[in-house]
Amino acid sequence: MLLSDAASVGEVVYAQLGGLTPSAAAVMVIVRQALRQPGGETTVTARTLDVRLRRAGGRWVLDRLVSAGGRPVARPAELPAVARAVLDDPRILLPDSARWDIHRGAVDPRLLQAMRAMADRHPYAVSVLISGHPRNVFGTSRRSNHNAGRAVDVYAVAGRLVVHQRRRGSAAYRLARWLDRDGISELGSPWAFDDGGARSFTNTVHADHIHLGFDR
Repeated sequence: MLLSDAASVGEVVYAQLGGLTPSAAAVMVIVRQALRQPGGETTVTARTLDVRLRRAGGRWVLDRLVSAGGRPVARPAELPAVARAVLDDPRILLPDSARWDIHRGAVDPRLLQAMRAMADRHPYAVSVLISGHPRNVFGTSRRSNHNAGRAVDVYAVAGRLVVHQRRRGSAAYRLARWLDRDGISELGSPWAFDDGGARSFTNTVHADHIHLGFDR
C-alpha cells in the first residue's frame, strides 16, 4: 500500500538464516520502519520479513519476498496471564510481528511458558515466532513448528548476538544448555548437547540463533 505524502525509513536490525540449499536460501530479516504520516505523526514498527534468495551466476540474488511479517493485530483487552507476562516483560525484546502472533492467540501456551522462564535466566531478543518464518522446514514438505505457533528463535542473549557467543560458557551457551531438558522437542543452536540425538542439534542454519520448539 502506498500512502500519498508519507515518508518511510527502514533499518535492518538483524538478518537470520532460515533455510539453505545449494541453490536457494531463506533469510528472516528484522526491519524497523519509521513511517511519517501525511499529518506529521510518526509510527515505528518492527517486522520480520521472509526474504528468499537464489543462486545465479555464482552469487546470491533476490528471488522474492514471501512474507512482510503479518498484519497488525490490536492487543485484546483480555489475554491469558502467560501471554501478558511475555508481552510486558522488558527482558524479552519482541518484534511487532511476534507481538501480533501473540495478540491473535496463535502461540502455544507451552512456548509462552518457556519464554517467560527463559527471561528469568537472561534477557533476550526474539527474531520470529510465526509471522515471517517459512511455512515448512526449508527445502522439505514438513510443516515447521513455527508455523503452528510452537517455536521461537532467539538471536541475542544478554545484549549480545548469539553468533558472537559461540564459545562454551557464554550467556547464550548457558541458556541453550539450560533449555536442553525433557519436554522440549527441538533445540537448535550453535551447539549439540546430546551426542547427535534428535532433540539438540546444530548446523549452518542454526549457527546464529537458538531455536526452541515443541511437537504436538
